[in-house]
Amino acid sequence: MEKIIVLIAFFLSVTNCYALDNVYKWHTFYGANGSDSGHAIAIDSKGNVYVVGTSNESWLGENNTSPIHAHSGRDDITIVKLNPDGVYQWHTFYGSSESDHGISISIDTNDNIYVVGYSDFNWLGDGNINPIHPLGEAGMDVPDITVLKLDKNGIYQWHTFYGSDEAIDYGRGISVDTDGSVYVTGSSLRTWQGDGNIDPIHNTITSGGIAIFKLDKNGTYQWHTFYGWGCEGFGITVGADSNVYIVGSSWITWKGDNNTPPLHTHGLSSDITVIKLNTDGDYQWHTFYGGDCGYDIALDKNGNLYVAGSSVATWQGDGDISPLNAYTGNNDITILKLTTSGTYLWHTFYGTEHYDVGYAIAIDKNNEIYVAGRSNETWKGDGDTEPFHQGSTLGNNSTILKLTTNGIYQWHTFYGPNRPSNSTDIAIDENDNVYSVDSTSYSPWEADGNTTPIHIGSGSYDISILKLHGYDDTLKITTSGSGQGKVISNPIGINCGYDCFDAYENNKTIMLTAIPGTDSKFIGWSGDCDQDGNVIINADKSCTAIFQNCFSWPMFFPAITGAKEIRQEKSKKAEKNSIE
Repeated sequence: MEKIIVLIAFFLSVTNCYALDNVYKWHTFYGANGSDSGHAIAIDSKGNVYVVGTSNESWLGENNTSPIHAHSGRDDITIVKLNPDGVYQWHTFYGSSESDHGISISIDTNDNIYVVGYSDFNWLGDGNINPIHPLGEAGMDVPDITVLKLDKNGIYQWHTFYGSDEAIDYGRGISVDTDGSVYVTGSSLRTWQGDGNIDPIHNTITSGGIAIFKLDKNGTYQWHTFYGWGCEGFGITVGADSNVYIVGSSWITWKGDNNTPPLHTHGLSSDITVIKLNTDGDYQWHTFYGGDCGYDIALDKNGNLYVAGSSVATWQGDGDISPLNAYTGNNDITILKLTTSGTYLWHTFYGTEHYDVGYAIAIDKNNEIYVAGRSNETWKGDGDTEPFHQGSTLGNNSTILKLTTNGIYQWHTFYGPNRPSNSTDIAIDENDNVYSVDSTSYSPWEADGNTTPIHIGSGSYDISILKLHGYDDTLKITTSGSGQGKVISNPIGINCGYDCFDAYENNKTIMLTAIPGTDSKFIGWSGDCDQDGNVIINADKSCTAIFQNCFSWPMFFPAITGAKEIRQEKSKKAEKNSIE
């Protein structure tokens, strides 16, 4: 009887074991007791992670490590570096005694760091170094676009400001080409001149417009230009040919150079806006698409453009083409694909009847698409597919969505606390690992399998960083035989006594260990692994662990389920023998 109870208990325990879902790797928090927000994320050539955001007071890193450059007061630009495993490397602050914000980040081929944001007041770099171009003369609570360069160790290189003297200027997006040239987009309420009083290439500002400018790797001004009325630029990317693509929003239609009309006409309200310039800032084309706003833009290796944003109503593509996935309602995550000539390819929507936004987009080496954003409520993917990790029903969820290059749904997942949470940026490393940063996460929260964060933050709002893996090759584990047991893996991922799977890096060797349950023994492996339980992941693989009972079931179970009948049978046999 005791053996049965133990066996049942073991069976229940292994069937309650979990395999972490096939995307989650780790998450971590950083910040002070006050308010900290992460706005953008980038990955260098070694897989190190860089995050930029804002902190309203100083804080210490791991082991009470001080920042490289001290906090200046109120809101400061904040940069944090982690290694690929989420281990803290360094952090630093820059800014004035007033309000300074880091909004976007980019890494060059030498792993130098470029940050864009905005500052209300002038500030000095390390060693009291002046900015290359000073802040506008207004100087009092009138922000200018700020660009800052550090090396990979967080050492200050230079910083500069651009904007008008009497109106607000915001830096929103930054990108670096292979030569180290820096391209910035944002918004300006008034026109302004570059170094040496150089006028903009194109100047249309009357009530706010998209601002774009170029610097060399040393921060030297090259050119600047403006487009649109009532517009903002949010995202920017540079192609291998150094052509520049900008995404944002426009409340009314406008024409390009030489009165060139848009490729696709403007709607009745704010529209997603895409602009193409060459490396010298010369206009190539622009286009509008219905909805609300475009927040980020990315290029694949074939030169196609992808835009992430949001739409407040459904709309049709060129030739009256319907979206791949229908609009749900209120405000939906929107993804749009164009060629580099601006030709429409497809668009799609995802979300609920509430509020959903796509803030960022990234493309992996297979041209697959990852979108980060927020959703007020949980939702299902195509075919009623459940998310890998369920979201909260109490507030906004950080949302990550994967599509193929043709816009076909792959998976989606939610993360965050039971309070508002926004995933504001996303990045992909060379192994297709996925990293996202959160702007308003309440610390702490647990991830898959109740996994705790690597580092717990200090305040109510902390910078939150999440790593998922995007491996396409999976290892499926099954068990068979009359016995019971479970399988674990090295590296970790598999830990189950039932059918489960995990995804691993290509050409990785996985070592499996079979652990038999009480009164069971492990017989061997079948499938794609060798006799020692080793398997090389170079495609989807499957392995089966075979377990066998160590005792006789017919002698055991009747003692529980049929004891009365057996005793009666034995009594009849004894009586018959006595008569004979």
